[in-house]
Amino acid sequence: MKSNQSWNSKYSLARVLGVSALLLLAGLSAVWAQTTITSNPAIGAAGISVSANVVFTFSAAVDPTATTASFYSVSPPGAYMATESWNSANTVLTCTPDAPWPANATVSWAVVVNVMPIPVYATGTFSTGTNSASGGPSGTNAINVFTAGKFYIYEQSGAGPATPKTNVAYALVASTAIASNQTASAVTVTLPSGGAARSLMQNPLQHEDWNLFGSGTDSNVFETTYPEGAYVFNVTGAPANVQATVTLPTSMAQSNPPHISNFTEAQAVTASQAFTLKWDPFQGGTAADVITIGVRGLYGTNLFQTTNPPAAGALNGTATSVTIPAGTLPANSTNTAQVVFYRFVAVTNATYGTFAYRATGTEFDVTTAGAAATVPVVSNAVWEGNSLGFDVSTTANQSLKVLYSTDCSLPIAQWQTVLTTNSPGTSVHLAVPKQAGATGFIRLQNGP
Repeated sequence: MKSNQSWNSKYSLARVLGVSALLLLAGLSAVWAQTTITSNPAIGAAGISVSANVVFTFSAAVDPTATTASFYSVSPPGAYMATESWNSANTVLTCTPDAPWPANATVSWAVVVNVMPIPVYATGTFSTGTNSASGGPSGTNAINVFTAGKFYIYEQSGAGPATPKTNVAYALVASTAIASNQTASAVTVTLPSGGAARSLMQNPLQHEDWNLFGSGTDSNVFETTYPEGAYVFNVTGAPANVQATVTLPTSMAQSNPPHISNFTEAQAVTASQAFTLKWDPFQGGTAADVITIGVRGLYGTNLFQTTNPPAAGALNGTATSVTIPAGTLPANSTNTAQVVFYRFVAVTNATYGTFAYRATGTEFDVTTAGAAATVPVVSNAVWEGNSLGFDVSTTANQSLKVLYSTDCSLPIAQWQTVLTTNSPGTSVHLAVPKQAGATGFIRLQNGP
């Protein structure tokens, strides 16, 4: 196995899986679970009127109260409000812009149906100019990277063994990260089981990322659909088309589901103190394997995350515990955690890198005790010159902190603090200066 040191340091499995294996699979280009979403205008459409409605059609009825649609653009930077209306069957959402879309710009959208265990998530773009909204890469990847992996998902609700998730127990991830000197108009993958090539979807925020997700509840059907063997990727683009093969070895065994050995203690964590999470040994685990741990809080926010493979510094397959630092988890909260066992093969050459893996993860709750501060609520976000302004409903004298990152998958400890303040009353208006870089993410939390 060759070294993966030539892979750009920004690239990690978090960008392939999005946010912690399947729990953290918030890949911005994905359509999740069994419900699919189509848009009108179509993804990448150009010449769209600045006053055009955007219509989303769902393949099955959804809960409007759990569904959100958001619109934004990078140049000019801005977020845009739209009035939503639903048909009687709750399958068609029409968004009418409150003000015209920006002229000669690419408008990105994101639709989320917040259902468990996996949200339905889709994104896309359209252009009010004459050029296609698909665009080229926005990252700095030194080479193209291709990934194919299978993920088995379990859950543990007590001290006993973990059991397969009932909704989605098995998932496939096929992803491509395009090099910074390459552009792509389409990416497909042909499965070892044959059939027509399947199209990957482009991430409108990180144009270099393309993703395909498959899932199932029956292991036999899943393995037949997505067997071991050669996953052949084809990139249509410039300066030349690219083909790469990621091979899932038949010798790569699926690991046992992780079992949290101190599950009871994990339900009564003191938030102000460090907590050591423990699990049974990875059966057959070696130093060449990897274990990852992620904890997500309210609205899926990343509270804690260990290093993902193939990056250096990940926990190896012989580890049986990890310590979550004091103050990482909010007081008096229930957070969703996941421990994942990985077996993988990573190979690079002068042109591209490939990453093949099989992973098994167990989801479970981590609950904290202690007094909890009021969760701040944001409203009325709007661009104010070179600043993003918004109102915050909170508790009087509550310390507030605004964080910024260009990569939302990073642990909170790695986000930049751009503003700290105390609310003079139960509400306060904040203005956050535009940060360096074309795109980024803002997070508001209680301080310090």
